[in-house]
Amino acid sequence: MRFFPIYFALFLLIASVAGCVEEVEEEIEIDKATHDEAAIKAFNEIAEQWDAGVGAGDADAIAALLTDDYVRMNPDEPIIEGKEAFLESLRAFLEENDVRDSKNVIVEVRLAGDWACVRGAWTGVRTPKATGEAVSLSGKWVDIRELQPDGSWKISLTIANRDAPLPIPAE
Repeated sequence: MRFFPIYFALFLLIASVAGCVEEVEEEIEIDKATHDEAAIKAFNEIAEQWDAGVGAGDADAIAALLTDDYVRMNPDEPIIEGKEAFLESLRAFLEENDVRDSKNVIVEVRLAGDWACVRGAWTGVRTPKATGEAVSLSGKWVDIRELQPDGSWKISLTIANRDAPLPIPAE
């Protein structure tokens, strides 16, 4: 059963390549045949909670948004499997960086029963604590989200990427 979200994500990612996120300010696109106001509200709340957790440097706040078997695929990094493995990498990132103005925006939602594919974009300013040099970043992501027995939604898988490579510091 673990493979369903991965194949579902890859199918939807390939199917939506032509609709790549260009601007974070895009309006959310909802498939009218699967429109579900409660799910859309929950997905927007997850985005807000993620932004608040990152901005506060609070990995535990983000942990509450993830399934235990969470999978993350970041650019130029090995796959991260499991919520605890992701939180370990997130804590290390937050110890080394300050993040401000983190903003995730949902631009497309596809519901399929107890599963959802959610596509979005992000912006933020990352300041490495070692250098103090702020860098504005933006990117896009695709989540597979899973409806939980208590009626909440959690993120099961994320594929994320930056819009441009990280800047190379001058020597």
